[in-house]
Amino acid sequence: MSYTCRNCGAQSQKDHRLCNAVKTGTEDNFCGIPEEWICESKLPTLKYTCQTCGAVSAQTDTLCNPTKNDV
Repeated sequence: MSYTCRNCGAQSQKDHRLCNAVKTGTEDNFCGIPEEWICESKLPTLKYTCQTCGAVSAQTDTLCNPTKNDV
């Protein structure tokens, strides 16, 4: 079985190695994840923030009210 991080797209065979894992091939929309839960090395890839709750994500389609981060 394979897993993908819903925030940064990293992949692993073990879900505990990812900061927000989902089984590969499943659709599971959500509103990002709080910045403090993100693997520090992946944080630069998270280019969008939800204006409603402050969650971060690499893609706009995982946030309910996205805005691009100024970095």
